[in-house]
Amino acid sequence: MNNQHGSSSTEPETSAGAVGKPLNADDLVYRQVHPMHTRETAGGLSPEAFTPQRGHSNLLSTLHGRIGADAAFHRWTVEMQHESLGSFGVTAAEVSAVRVDPVQNQQTVDPTLNVYEDGASIGVPDHCSIDFNALTKGQRKQAARKLLDYALDRGGALNTPAEDEQAESA
Repeated sequence: MNNQHGSSSTEPETSAGAVGKPLNADDLVYRQVHPMHTRETAGGLSPEAFTPQRGHSNLLSTLHGRIGADAAFHRWTVEMQHESLGSFGVTAAEVSAVRVDPVQNQQTVDPTLNVYEDGASIGVPDHCSIDFNALTKGQRKQAARKLLDYALDRGGALNTPAEDEQAESA
């Protein structure tokens, strides 16, 4: 089987054709949330924070929880020089538990979300993707809202920029 970069792998193929290893149910993944997703309601964040962006093949980028919230934040903001409100975590079990309304008069193979560790296939250590490919646009919005709810129930950002800056200055 060839992945998106043309190399062969024995790992399972996702619906987008990306190669990845499914995570264990209790594995946590961290999503970095851009400040543009701030709003007045719903815990202060828009569900778009958990929606795959255009050009990302309906895959939501996250980092594996084994690296920790601070390291995930550091990689995104310092090493990659992007903005983030912090590392928001969801477990693989929560991702799999997301259920969306069925689409009338349309069949889908598996209208659920899955999360795969795909860092080796794309050259980004500890990278994981939440695969939204089995969902319609409306279902993706529902799923993003549920993922955001899980992250907010966990306490929101598991680190914050202020905490990270204090650690660097100490």
